[in-house]
Amino acid sequence: MTRNFLTLLFFLFSICSIGQTSIVGFAPEFIGKEANVYIIEDYITYKRKKVGNAIVEAKDSSFHISFDLKEINKAVVEIENIIGYLYVDVDKKYEVIFQPKSKEAKRLTENEIVLSFLNLSESDINYKILAFDMWVDDFLFKHYYKSNINTNNVKSDSLKDKSSKSAFYAELDTFKMYVDEYYKNESDVFFLNYIKFSVAQLDNIHHSKMSNNEGIKRFETYLKDVPVYYNNEKYMNYFKFFFSKYFSTLPSMYQAQIDTAIAHASPRELWKALSFDYRLRNPQHKELLMILALGESHFSLAYDYGDAAIIMLDSLTEIARVPENKIIAQNILNEITSLLPGYPAPVIALKGDDGKPKTWYNYEGIHIYVSFFETWCTECVKEMRIIKAMNERYEGAVKFVSICTDSDPEKYAKFRKDHPDFNWDFYHVAGNKNEVMNKFKVKDLPAYFLIDQDGFIVQAPAQSPIPDGEGETVEETFEEIVKALRYRNE
Repeated sequence: MTRNFLTLLFFLFSICSIGQTSIVGFAPEFIGKEANVYIIEDYITYKRKKVGNAIVEAKDSSFHISFDLKEINKAVVEIENIIGYLYVDVDKKYEVIFQPKSKEAKRLTENEIVLSFLNLSESDINYKILAFDMWVDDFLFKHYYKSNINTNNVKSDSLKDKSSKSAFYAELDTFKMYVDEYYKNESDVFFLNYIKFSVAQLDNIHHSKMSNNEGIKRFETYLKDVPVYYNNEKYMNYFKFFFSKYFSTLPSMYQAQIDTAIAHASPRELWKALSFDYRLRNPQHKELLMILALGESHFSLAYDYGDAAIIMLDSLTEIARVPENKIIAQNILNEITSLLPGYPAPVIALKGDDGKPKTWYNYEGIHIYVSFFETWCTECVKEMRIIKAMNERYEGAVKFVSICTDSDPEKYAKFRKDHPDFNWDFYHVAGNKNEVMNKFKVKDLPAYFLIDQDGFIVQAPAQSPIPDGEGETVEETFEEIVKALRYRNE
């Protein structure tokens, strides 16, 4: 009876702790466009979670988006391929102006702008962070960067010798004293941790590689007996910095045991092998460190663990004790395996000219040659003329799919009208353009990918329809697919 009552209380508390947060934006240059809001799901991979969307209204160029929120977090407002950041708190309303600079050079992928706030209270987390960051920037400008700017318009590091470093850290100690005094009555835990780990980063500004004594001092000052603040970007960035290249910094006497645990692809063995490190007495720290180090080892040439890191991360998505660590493990795993041959193609929602939604499952049983393009891309159109011939030649063996990421639906409609001979499957993604391009890591156009009959990646990026530097094209792969089909049908 008591247990059931406590469970009910916990459930009710969990519900009550979630509140509605709203963003009212004004985007006069984007009337009729879709605005999306995302929350940063974790500060290791910066994976975003979509929480709401709305159309920018014609009457006043506004959009209104409300969503559930359980704690302070960083949000992303996105329209087309332009994004702006703000912090959002539970049960708060934010008014922002979403307006890019008129002469700003636009990249193919995301372009970041600074949001302007309306009616922002001095007690709001954004106001506090903006004010504190300005203070930090002023300190760095005066005491870390030279007063002059070099010919490349880049501020250069001024701590070239021991005396200048000593002078900097003396100024930093004074800065810390002023910060402590100014914020002595501050009660916002999120903001206090933002301050603490901003200062921690300043403390390590010239310590990319710390000695053992320096490392112990920093750990005792900033991380010992401190829980993991998963929703605080400054904390997570400091944790990543402090434990970066972890496996390569271990004493040789422990390295063999670590290597054996990873060779066995066993998270439990690795957990035991790390017992020597007193900095990992906090189970939260230890589990998060394991996930970070395994992810880092996969991308480093210094390690030769094969697929062991992937297998262990996959296990940790299930057995990790901390829910947030499960999410991070899954996001790192997705990042590692995304677009790797033999792994599932990124899932995206497509809508064809007929308005019907489709996914890769609609193409089950046949290879898909996917191309990304935009209507202004003359090279894309040139290569489509080759794809047209391929579409006829490999009918029944390969399905051709072209995805337009042009933000203007009218330009896409005109393109389709001007090219009726391009008679394979076309899709237009505009509102979720960034999401689609990020999933496929598209940096330039045209971009090609080959997916097999079960929805797994074959080539990413795939070869082009035109010859590469060695005179090879994707047609050679198509011929192999045709041969395999013949052999299977015999």
